[in-house]
Formats: sequence, C-alpha cells, structure tokens
Amino acid sequence: MPWYRAGTVTATAGQVTITGAGTSFSANARAGDAFQGPDGRWYEVTNIASATVMSILPAYQGATIAAGSYGLAPMQGYVKESADRLRAVVDQWGAVLASLGAVAHQNVVPVSMGGTGSTNQADARSTLGLKSAAIADVVGASSAGAIIEAGANANGRYTKFADGTLICISTTSDLPFSVPAGTTNTSGVYPFPAAFIEAPAKSYCGYVTNAGGGAILLAIHEGNAGVSGWRFIINNPTNTAATRIANYAAIAIGRWK
Repeated sequence: MPWYRAGTVTATAGQVTITGAGTSFSANARAGDAFQGPDGRWYEVTNIASATVMSILPAYQGATIAAGSYGLAPMQGYVKESADRLRAVVDQWGAVLASLGAVAHQNVVPVSMGGTGSTNQADARSTLGLKSAAIADVVGASSAGAIIEAGANANGRYTKFADGTLICISTTSDLPFSVPAGTTNTSGVYPFPAAFIEAPAKSYCGYVTNAGGGAILLAIHEGNAGVSGWRFIINNPTNTAATRIANYAAIAIGRWK
C-alpha cells in the first residue's frame, strides 16, 4: 500500500514528538510503522497520539525544522490495512456493541430485552400484545373519523373512531327471563363489548318467542347499568309466572375517550 505523505511536519532536534499540519496520523499510521523525517533518516513510530501528533524512536537527529516533508511507510503489509479497517469499526461501534450486553447473544431478542420475541410479523404482534387493529387499514383521514380499533367478543361487536366515538352492537337469541305473574322483571347487566367513559345513547329492537298471554320485551332499562352494559325489562300481564324467551338486537353510541 502507498506511503502516507499528506501535510507537513514540525520536528525538533533531540525530541521524540512529531507535530503535523494537515495530517491524519491516527487514520493512516500506527505504532511500528516507519517514519522518514525531513532529515531523510528513518525512525520507528512508537505512538499515535492524534491526527496531528505522534512519537518516534530514536529522538529526531536532524536540525529543527517546521513544515518539513516526510513519509510514513507501513511495515506490516496488507495486515495493517485490515487492522486499520477493523480499528475504524471498533472506534465507531465498539461502545454501542458493548452496551448491547446479553442481547448480543440472542438469536431472537425477547420482549423483556426490547425485541419482538419472534422471527415473523404475526408472532411479533402476538408477543407484543397487539390486536387486530395493528393490521387494519385506516379508513379515511384521522380528522375525518378514521377507525382506530374494531373488534368483537362474547358481548358483541364494537368500533372505535379517532374522534372518540364508540359504537357497540349486541345481539342475542333465546335469552330466558323468569317473570312473576302480572308484573315485570328486569334483567341483569349484559356488558358492552367495549367500555364507554359515559352513559351512551341506546336503541334496540326485540321480541319474545313464547309470548303467550301477551308477554313482550318492553325496553332497554337504564337503571344502574350506566356505562357498564344493557338491562332489559319483560312485561308479563298474565296471571301465571313464566319464563319468557327474549331475542334482541341493540346498539349503543357514545364515547371511548
């Protein structure tokens, strides 16, 4: 590889320090290289302190000179170039690689170490706890009411919008109600499929399949259900207590944030 001659050097008689101007010793030389001084003599490079300062051995034997020409000759052949390239990588990335610690030994970095814990997208979403919204296409611009999350569970279906709107839909078939004779009975709370932050507006349609004697599904009952879910009322105008089978579809619209 070629000698390095960029810039000039200042050498002082009897001193081991060589000071460069316009030089880059640290990137182009190392201890063990040969330095040909402005006096034409050869010296061993013993230390590279910086881009502009290095030390030689023996001490400079020529007359003191400023802005003198020089040459640096590699004494290790192509091994030096490889070592220099490796040193550049270590200088740039060594601290970063060292900071990885145990992560550097992982084929698959677990979530506990800041990774995804998997080697494919589907498993990564699972280990990170991401739901279906993670891969859902955004419908419209955010300001126009983009869908943030949509899903379904045992309590029904729901859709959350960017503006905070939440729509919940629930349906059921063959829901039994025990209704005393000549009175009404209120159901327990049937949870919404997603949580509202305040009581939503509700609407429904429903009917009773064994409505003998005029039993009907009257209405959604707010009661103390609040933001938790639905309540329903069955009316039994007959003189006989009965278990009535209700079917309904209900929708609630409110806010999730």
